[in-house]
Amino acid sequence: MRSARCNILFCSLLVVPLLPSGLLGERKGPPPSPIQSNIEVKWRVVANNGVMVPNDGRNFNSYNEPSLNVNQLVVFRARSKGGMGREPAHAVFIPNMAQETPVITVFDRTTSLPQPNNLGMTFREPPSFPRIDLRSDTIASRGNHGPAWRSGQAGGFSETPAGTPGIYTNPFGILIAGASNLGEMLGFSFFGVPGLDRTQFDVFPGTPAVTDGATIVLESRKAFRKRRPTVRASAAQPELNAGCPQQVWSCGKSTSQPMRRSTFTASTATTGRS
Repeated sequence: MRSARCNILFCSLLVVPLLPSGLLGERKGPPPSPIQSNIEVKWRVVANNGVMVPNDGRNFNSYNEPSLNVNQLVVFRARSKGGMGREPAHAVFIPNMAQETPVITVFDRTTSLPQPNNLGMTFREPPSFPRIDLRSDTIASRGNHGPAWRSGQAGGFSETPAGTPGIYTNPFGILIAGASNLGEMLGFSFFGVPGLDRTQFDVFPGTPAVTDGATIVLESRKAFRKRRPTVRASAAQPELNAGCPQQVWSCGKSTSQPMRRSTFTASTATTGRS
């Protein structure tokens, strides 16, 4: 009976400790434990099963691991129960615990994919927990979806649609594609495996990391090239170009280092508190 109670408490509450904001940035080495340093740790609820999912009408039901930065921004993946004739809500959410802002949605199943997307595709789900940069509000998250791009030729579209998994991030405020499996398609070589001509990434397992406001680090299990043997992405060369996301729309223009931002940009900030 006790184990059942612990399971309910574990899945019902998502809480974070709020420590002095300068602690991680000013101290060398690991931060001291609250017991050793007499730091007062204040636990606060970010979301629980009594909080409503923004724009959904149903309450939160389960949660993945949250990520927290020194500005007290929390990003987490969560879902609702089913019901109301719909599938459960699956989304990435973010509240600002320092300013006590409501939970807002970064992207969910109704969110249109960033470019490249000429098929009107929306996300299916974020399959793993997202991460946030230590000192900015830039996040990185995997996103699953159906094929989003079909190349056009004379007389109309002819190639098989492509572009299913991807890594999505927001160094400029709005969500963009940081990595995609469109690297072998004409015009999207900047999404390809570095050093291999028109060789695309296949899938992106695990969870991406983000740092320095505009750099994402990711794993690709394998990559392939048409009519050639499959090759694996090298662990020694996972980096993106110029320390910035590998892609910014439109039309493959090169990226520039964005300035750090202190506020999170979302399309609509809607309350998720009941």
